[in-house]
Amino acid sequence: MIEVTTYRSGESLPSEGDYLVINKISRIRVSEYYISAGPSAPDLRLPPGPVGFASQETAIGEARKAAEARGFSTIYVELASL
Repeated sequence: MIEVTTYRSGESLPSEGDYLVINKISRIRVSEYYISAGPSAPDLRLPPGPVGFASQETAIGEARKAAEARGFSTIYVELASL
């Protein structure tokens, strides 16, 4: 089972392990959500293009799929994003 947990901006995430992180980037009139991975897959970024996911719900759904495909057990979401 994949655990979705929150963290506060400025808190350190684990330096080891397999996990994904959902980050919110605020732009004028819109927020976008991006998925990145912890130290085990530092080059992973979803979506791969310049435009992020339009909603947090979509980002969490895509992060769940990516976590299942890679065998990751945790997804961190910044508390300010909720």
